[in-house]
Amino acid sequence: TILFDVPPAVSRARLEHALAEGRELDKFEVQRDDFFQRVRATYLARAAAEPARFRVVDSAQPREQVSAALVALLPR
Repeated sequence: TILFDVPPAVSRARLEHALAEGRELDKFEVQRDDFFQRVRATYLARAAAEPARFRVVDSAQPREQVSAALVALLPR
């Protein structure tokens, strides 16, 4: 399981950028930050409890770095 981890503040900034570009947010994206903090904490706890199952990718990085991290995780 690959977990793309993004802090809520980074996610919110990206969503605000999308809004500024004219994209409408869906019902999930308009949730409050505390919702996203709870969801993130739950997934990170699952990843910590099952390290053999999860790989966590720091998705706060630029897209190119996230892609490189993902490629590095995939079998060749």
